[in-house]
Amino acid sequence: MTTMPNPPPRKHRASDEQLSAASRERHDQIASTAEGIASDIAKWNERFGFLDYDGADIVLATVFGQKGYHLLGVATPVQLDDDEVEIALAFDDGSGPKTAVMALTSRLRGNDVVELAERIQSPSWATALREAGFIPPWVPYIYARRLYADAWRAIEPSGFGLLFPEGERIAPTRIVW
Repeated sequence: MTTMPNPPPRKHRASDEQLSAASRERHDQIASTAEGIASDIAKWNERFGFLDYDGADIVLATVFGQKGYHLLGVATPVQLDDDEVEIALAFDDGSGPKTAVMALTSRLRGNDVVELAERIQSPSWATALREAGFIPPWVPYIYARRLYADAWRAIEPSGFGLLFPEGERIAPTRIVW
């Protein structure tokens, strides 16, 4: 029987420690890249609403249909501030035409509610809505995926309606002229 000679030792073979260190370094690079991509997606999502706001207009129209309101158009995105896009929908609830204006957010905090309540009183907000063809009175809503506890406490006194993907949680009590 013929025996095979052992192969010659490799001159450039890395030690287990070197391989382990290189593997950890590569893993850290990949993890860092993945975190950067996730952060970019979250920023795009927040800015453009690619994921979180999909269907918000349908939820609003569905809620109004369930209430028996007559829709006077389709839900329309309206840019009211530099970076903020809301959805506006003209409707008639039987007492005359109104416009629902829905702020969109992923996570709602109490200070967000306070800021929105201040913002809807601003002349630039009213001008942007009028220029987009939506006349007062305006009925404010917030569409959110998640709420923090302080947002629950702030929403009812604000008079805003609150919508989730599943429908209306709180009916609005505020009308803005």
